[in-house]
Amino acid sequence: RRASAAITEALQRDIRTRAYVFNVTLQEKAIEDRLRHFSTWVSSRNLANETSDEAVQALVDAVSGRFEICVRYYRVKKRLLNVGELHEWDRYAPLPGASRDLSYEATQELVVGSYNRFSPKVGKLVSQFFEHAWIDAPVVPGKGGGAYCMPVSPRHHPYVMLNFTGKLRDALVMAHELGHGLHDLLAARQNFFDYQPPLTLAETASVFGEALTFDRIMAEEKDPQVRLGLLCQQCEDAFSTVFRQVAFNRFEDACHTARRKEGELSLDQLGEMYQAKLQPMFGDGLILTDEHKGWWSYVGHFLFAPGYVYAYAFGNLLALSVYHRYLEVGPSFVDAYMDFLGSGGSTRPDELVKRVGMDITDPMFWDKGLDILDGMVREVERLSASQ
Repeated sequence: RRASAAITEALQRDIRTRAYVFNVTLQEKAIEDRLRHFSTWVSSRNLANETSDEAVQALVDAVSGRFEICVRYYRVKKRLLNVGELHEWDRYAPLPGASRDLSYEATQELVVGSYNRFSPKVGKLVSQFFEHAWIDAPVVPGKGGGAYCMPVSPRHHPYVMLNFTGKLRDALVMAHELGHGLHDLLAARQNFFDYQPPLTLAETASVFGEALTFDRIMAEEKDPQVRLGLLCQQCEDAFSTVFRQVAFNRFEDACHTARRKEGELSLDQLGEMYQAKLQPMFGDGLILTDEHKGWWSYVGHFLFAPGYVYAYAFGNLLALSVYHRYLEVGPSFVDAYMDFLGSGGSTRPDELVKRVGMDITDPMFWDKGLDILDGMVREVERLSASQ
């Protein structure tokens, strides 16, 4: 609560300046779109992401239509935390006793084993990162935080940077980054310019690999408190990447549309629009206070990369929908999936997805991924019933 109040106070100091800069950005985008004959404010971003207006609208409609998944989760979390009404500072509060320790060797076995169960070919590729020391895992003084996979070129292998702390969650981070590494290795058949996938496909292999590992953990974990805690973490990560980013997109859409129709937007208008677009994903499960109204101003993408934010939801949900397809099809899906990753950035996302038997312009495609999130929340509801 104190941290949230401190951020709000800091944002308020120069929020009028940022509101002015945002208005200038909105107007500049309107002028550029008019001169370049783009049909909507987000069309230029869709072009850069190598996708269509129709596919993005299908994504937005599908996610907006399933906000109740998020609402149901926060109703459960409100009961589990037992602190009365939840507010924005409670969104990511962890549950007690919700993890366990895991050695690096056990984590390696868990992750590589998960990939190997999907396909021995894939497991062998992932194993190379350990066999050839392509991973920097220890936490040491002066090392940067977080985790990432660094591609180099089609002729040189990628590297993975981790900060391994010996927690169960580290296994999911490792699986995620090794998914990126797998994508890079398979795409090495492409030339340098087609090696890297577009932003909308960049998270496919990472989220897919994380899902493989998560499902194995949930199948083998016996402690219901650990299972519940891990599920809650996964739900919140997915909500921040899928539902929250689409809510951000709806805020951007409202701002760009209003700026073009009404002229300059006041600080109060921006705050009201932000609340109006963010609150629906929480429903009655969590209430955003008036302090939250200025928090739009810390999201740098609104200023320096208009339209960018939906790509997070696009990539994450595409990966979950592809994973759902794998669960439906089974082992016969493996070769098509490896070819999908091996295409790198050489083919448009909609064409690549068709190769695995799906259509990203169909809202039902996105519903497949949302069904996975719905299933996770149903499991949270079931496990929490005994708490």
